[in-house]
Amino acid sequence: MLKKSKEFLKLKNKLKKYIDKEVVDIIFFGSFVKGKTAPKDIDLCLIFKEKIDLFLIKKINDGVKENIHISSLTVKNFFNKKHSLSQTLLYEGISLVSEKPLNDIYSLNSHGLYYYDLSKMNKNDKVKFIYTLKGRRKEDGLVKRFGGEFVVPGCFIIPVEKDYEMKEIMDKWNVKYKRKRILLFG
Repeated sequence: MLKKSKEFLKLKNKLKKYIDKEVVDIIFFGSFVKGKTAPKDIDLCLIFKEKIDLFLIKKINDGVKENIHISSLTVKNFFNKKHSLSQTLLYEGISLVSEKPLNDIYSLNSHGLYYYDLSKMNKNDKVKFIYTLKGRRKEDGLVKRFGGEFVVPGCFIIPVEKDYEMKEIMDKWNVKYKRKRILLFG
């Protein structure tokens, strides 16, 4: 998990000093949070109380050795305007202040909802793929091991922490699928 990552702990300690009366929180999001093995950068969003301070953003960018990408929002923009960044932060963001996922704070659970179609696969590959997802005999499949569950045949949900990994598996198998990000009340 992200909280146990040495890189995260080091970066968290560097960034805490920037939480003040103008910066109300710093939110981690993106591939680093979703468990990508080697993310190219670490995505952060600074949540400013009233006005975005570009000088502070540059200061943080220059003062941190890790490869980071900084986005920013004001509290007003985060809560009052429909903004795709706000949606992403709510879905996958982790607060530096509370050290919790934002969705936990609001009693929501983030998942990837997968619909798949195996009609174009040959019979052997279909069976192997289903065993991979559902398991065989007493062995659990990936969906259960990842903390997910089947909703109906051909459709399952996976926690956001395993979403990136599941996407890679679906792509590796060349499965035709659709994926939606969903929030469920916990």
